[in-house]
Amino acid sequence: MMWLDSRLKRERKDPASKTILKGTDFSKQLLMFRELYTNWVNSGKTLPNPFGSVFLLDGALMPNEFDLFHCMISGALGVSIDHRFLFVLMWDRAEAMQGCALRDWYRTHRPLIQSSAEGNRRQTTYMARHVWACKVAHELWLWQRPFRFRQQDNIITATPSVESRFRKPVDRETHYRICRSFALKPVFGNTDAPPGYILDFPIGEKLVRKTPDAKV
Repeated sequence: MMWLDSRLKRERKDPASKTILKGTDFSKQLLMFRELYTNWVNSGKTLPNPFGSVFLLDGALMPNEFDLFHCMISGALGVSIDHRFLFVLMWDRAEAMQGCALRDWYRTHRPLIQSSAEGNRRQTTYMARHVWACKVAHELWLWQRPFRFRQQDNIITATPSVESRFRKPVDRETHYRICRSFALKPVFGNTDAPPGYILDFPIGEKLVRKTPDAKV
């Protein structure tokens, strides 16, 4: 998908227009994908398995609703699959699956959808899905540490660095950029943790509604 985007023009009517993405921006990811795909075709294995965190959310979509987002910074991808929503963190070595992310969806965000007024349910569902995914992606990015890929025979292993794992301080500029990939804008108060989010579409007409975190 990223490769296809690197061939699309920002202004389709202008042949000289720049492309949406530059292929050099994700050349390492492309190379890794090809290695993983070749390994999979040859019945190889990965450690860990799955390589990243994979979530399939129930109750995250309205009937006939389609959604797609991709964050290059955190390696997060979300896409509608039938009546469920698939959310993947590609470079976290499945660490999010070992935490409380899925529990938070079913304990906090999904009940908000179920208790919302019918007229607001589509908006609430959209915000709950995007805010949950954005929070998970940003938190995992704060804890992310370097790792290397190692291949032996038909096994590809992601080996983390030996440095101590620590949570990076919140960088608001990076946080804004991550949120933008989810069509969101964080609203900060006196602390680094945003008390809420508003819709912020990267292109086209913006639909902006203030939504306290307690309600999304």
